[in-house]
Amino acid sequence: MKKDVSCLNTKAILEYVRRHNGGDLKSLLDHLDPELDHQKDLEKFLTDPNNWVSSGVFSELCRRAREIFHDDRVAFKIGFESVSAQRLGYIQRIFVRMFRHPRDGVQKVQVVNDKFNQTKRIEIVKNTHGQAVLRLHWFPGLELNKDFCYINQGVYSAIATIWDIPPSEVVESCCFFEGGPYCEYTISWAKQSLLKGVWSWLFASRNLLQEAVAEMEEDKILLQKKYEEVYDLNSELKRRLDQLVSLQETSRAIVSILDVGNLLTSVMRLLTQTIGFERAILMLVDEDKRVLRYAYGVGAEKSIERAFHNYEIPMDRASNILVRVANTGIPAFIGDASLAPLNKENPILRI
Repeated sequence: MKKDVSCLNTKAILEYVRRHNGGDLKSLLDHLDPELDHQKDLEKFLTDPNNWVSSGVFSELCRRAREIFHDDRVAFKIGFESVSAQRLGYIQRIFVRMFRHPRDGVQKVQVVNDKFNQTKRIEIVKNTHGQAVLRLHWFPGLELNKDFCYINQGVYSAIATIWDIPPSEVVESCCFFEGGPYCEYTISWAKQSLLKGVWSWLFASRNLLQEAVAEMEEDKILLQKKYEEVYDLNSELKRRLDQLVSLQETSRAIVSILDVGNLLTSVMRLLTQTIGFERAILMLVDEDKRVLRYAYGVGAEKSIERAFHNYEIPMDRASNILVRVANTGIPAFIGDASLAPLNKENPILRI
């Protein structure tokens, strides 16, 4: 899956739907995309700003949001609220608010855009004190639709609110999704007095620092969880690797050891180490006599040898758990032998 849309964008969709749909995300996320089926917690994945998804996944989320709210322009509202409700990531918010005026932000619009997606190139046609004209040149080969246009309009409309200016007016004069070569927007915002602008910029830093610290704490918790997940995965990987190494060594032992006793010693030692058992016995089926016969044991060799000397079980004794396992091939696990309906005189229970 080509990843060209940051999950900051999918997070905006999920949070909008959660706020306006009674917290229900089922119809938004069910069977979203085969590429995401392996995710144990899809909601968590799609709201993690460190993750990225394909433009196709983002398009499907927008389509489902349209169906949920019966609103073809819901992407505009999602884009607007993602900014006006201050749901940008703190890094992006710092980057935007470090400028004193929307015009300064427009001048760096491509750099800011690249933090959110890799779907377009932005051309600045005009950038004055109260107005800007932008052209969005969409990259080929992506799964794009009109929702991408609407969500950008919503973002551009709300950007001015970061500087405590009323929402901008966004007028589209050309649309790529309606046959044009690009999307062109004229963005107009209210002019801000020099004194108010400087005052707002100076005092914004304090609020910005508080917001940054709060979100950094959240990110620290997220990183801790990811570390724990990586640790668990590494532990599982090591366990699987140990199993493969054991199988390899067992196979090598089988082809290199001709002595049956040494072969069984090597195989049983490797298996018990891999499984983590203290004791184990090997029972073999004697096809001629139709009995299950003790062949080898490890962990308590002397007591095992004494208990199982000449030990045989007829293969037609269906009440015996070992015979049932041998006949059916279905493993059986007894957690507490004292509570199970077993023959208490069985040698296995006495070793």
